[in-house]
Amino acid sequence: MKIIIGSDRSGLDLKHFIINCLLIKNIVVEDINFLESDDYPDVAKRVCDLVLKDSNCKGILICGTGMGMCIAANKIKKIRATLCSNVYCAEKSRTSNNANILTLGALTIGKEVAKSIVEVWIKNYDVNPRSKIKLDKINELENL
Repeated sequence: MKIIIGSDRSGLDLKHFIINCLLIKNIVVEDINFLESDDYPDVAKRVCDLVLKDSNCKGILICGTGMGMCIAANKIKKIRATLCSNVYCAEKSRTSNNANILTLGALTIGKEVAKSIVEVWIKNYDVNPRSKIKLDKINELENL
């Protein structure tokens, strides 16, 4: 698995911390440094575009609360971004929602909590069968 990661200014410190944690685990990481703008909608679009090009990629987006990144990312078709503030939500975002983008709030959770969330979120999970039906319905909503 490859992780594409990006942040705005408020998420920069946490982004570098998470990158180091991933590299220690020998995870391939691509850090998106958006030169023209670090406004969260621009960063979210760049990361999501790259994730959609490679089925072996997942993305992590970090801003102050994680909410702006989550909203922006979810505007992009076929993106399922989830804001997680604990490990239970991280696991459920993968097993129930098959999330391909994790958003984190650098100003709302500590580094060690963020590290734990990421460690759970990057594991390979199978989506449970009941959730597959719901995901199909979500996919239909994208076509409205």
